[in-house]
Amino acid sequence: MGLLNPNTILVAFNAQGEDVEWTPSLSDTQKWLWECYTYCIGEAVELAGDDEIVVCHLGDITHGTRFGRLVPSILPGDQGIIALWNIKPLMALPNVEQALLITGTEVHVPNSIEALVAKMIRFESGKRVRTLHQGRVFLGEEWLDVAHHGAHPGTRDWLRGNVATYYTKSRVYEDRRLGKVPSVLYARGHFHCPVHITINEVWHGEDEVHHLVIVPSFSGPTRYSIKATQSTPSLTVGMMALEVIDGRLHKVHKFMKEKDIRVEVIL
Repeated sequence: MGLLNPNTILVAFNAQGEDVEWTPSLSDTQKWLWECYTYCIGEAVELAGDDEIVVCHLGDITHGTRFGRLVPSILPGDQGIIALWNIKPLMALPNVEQALLITGTEVHVPNSIEALVAKMIRFESGKRVRTLHQGRVFLGEEWLDVAHHGAHPGTRDWLRGNVATYYTKSRVYEDRRLGKVPSVLYARGHFHCPVHITINEVWHGEDEVHHLVIVPSFSGPTRYSIKATQSTPSLTVGMMALEVIDGRLHKVHKFMKEKDIRVEVIL
């Protein structure tokens, strides 16, 4: 059920104790996830053209072992290697020179795996990669706030974004209380449900717009996720691209695919 690059190479021992390379087989779900992943990367590349692309992974770069394995027949240590292979197509883009890996939930990313993956990327590509728990990124004129945990998307379909709206207002007011310029956009992960809301404020006589996005995952439905989402009927995967012009957020682009995961039967 987890994102798996079909070119992934893992290392194991054979019966004689010799190290051998092997590649896990992809399930139907993983084939669909990889098609969606490559589609999203292609859309981002077309949007950017020759402009710089900065990669930001919003956490849980691996799955951990607490809720079962997403890729069968692998060792726990293999998850970091799989994460590296998954992010390779992004880091290989000629206009990608840097990336941010945001730390996720400890049960999914034990033993500082994000730091290990970042080190492997730096070693292989020579590009700038750093890890953060939470961060404020200066775009040139405006700020971007990034973290893994944040607002809940909402428990009802017609209330989608209500909780996120209150959360965003609270973050804006808290930034002001801390003497910081509120971010133009707050980016969050964790919940596998896409959300994009905006709030409009007037501050010192100036109109302000603040965004919050919850970016979906690239993971298929597991027994745990089905329970956690109260058996949501659909799965959405994808990316969001923040188009920045002259240091300011110009537009939020959404590259996503949605799939009904229910099985229809005729009795």
